Amino acid sequence: MTIFEQIRTISNPVRFEILQVLKQNGGPMQAGDISGLISHDVSVPMVSQHLSKLRLNKLILKETLRGRPQYRLNKDAVTSVLRRLEALG
Repeated sequence: MTIFEQIRTISNPVRFEILQVLKQNGGPMQAGDISGLISHDVSVPMVSQHLSKLRLNKLILKETLRGRPQYRLNKDAVTSVLRRLEALG
């Protein structure tokens, strides 16, 4: 995983909105809950695919609560990407 891969991952509008929803929620969320809160018309399986890509690039964290996958923002990773971008300005 490189900064370039992370930026490419974030640049997708659906994934960007997923990150926003996770930030606003502040706690772990299931894919179905996320799907219901994003403005894009995306099925739960498609949200799950986007979550996998975000997780692969370390932008979100996955945990299991009561046998169900839950996702939350990896604030350290997102902050690192933002800082590196800010350093360009």
